[in-house]
Amino acid sequence: MTQWDEYKFLFTICVTLSQRTIPSNNLEEDLSDLLDTHQDR
Repeated sequence: MTQWDEYKFLFTICVTLSQRTIPSNNLEEDLSDLLDTHQDR
């Protein structure tokens, strides 16, 4: 995986989190889901 992919992934996480109006209680679950989908590629 290139460094650019890493940045893109981090940016996606930031955007996803910033779009939440209400902080989620299962934030860790969401993050692990993101990580899982990221690693599947």
